[in-house]
Amino acid sequence: MVTEIIVKQNQQLLEENERLKYALKVLQQELDECRKLLDVKRDVQARLKETKTLYSTKEIIAMAELFRKEIKDLPLSIRTQNILYSSDIRTLGDLIKIGRSGLLKVRHCGPVVKKDIEQCIQDLGLCWNINMYDFIELDAKKAVSKK
Repeated sequence: MVTEIIVKQNQQLLEENERLKYALKVLQQELDECRKLLDVKRDVQARLKETKTLYSTKEIIAMAELFRKEIKDLPLSIRTQNILYSSDIRTLGDLIKIGRSGLLKVRHCGPVVKKDIEQCIQDLGLCWNINMYDFIELDAKKAVSKK
């Protein structure tokens, strides 16, 4: 009888040990995810700091406003504007966000339209690999700090 109780308790302890091992594994995975997010946050903060040092406050605000500019207000042909609108691209920021490779997925976006878009971006002094999120976030922080 005593041995049966000991065997039963031993079995319960083994099961509890397995549950704890599984919980530990889950917690380790969550910790790894938190570490990754912290690394991303540090990278973003470093990038924002670099952007702040490279550009003045007026330039940051101007760039953020530029990214909010609507497609209809850009020097693009009507055909190009219609193609972008049909793909739910409404602002310059949306256009920069999809990138050059994203243009390949836009329906009816042939070489003439691509050339029109490339020329517009170049005329505005921008490039495809510019990180617009830095400017928008910094501009948003300025707006919040003014209130």
